[in-house]
Amino acid sequence: MNSFPAPAFSAPVRVGLVGLSARGGWAPHSHVPALSLLDGYELRALSASSDASARAAGARYGVPLAFGSTAELVRS
Repeated sequence: MNSFPAPAFSAPVRVGLVGLSARGGWAPHSHVPALSLLDGYELRALSASSDASARAAGARYGVPLAFGSTAELVRS
């Protein structure tokens, strides 16, 4: 059971992670699982150090929008 209440929004809060890498790091072991457990949040986008790295991370973690820079993610 989730101990955090769902946000009072009609649609899920769409989250974008900066620096999510397919090669590892701490985000795949912290942010990604935590977001999957929270009702009302959806991991929707990520940015990485390059387009290729972003595409690989998107494929690995099932994130539909992948950007090669933080600026691109913010503009989306």
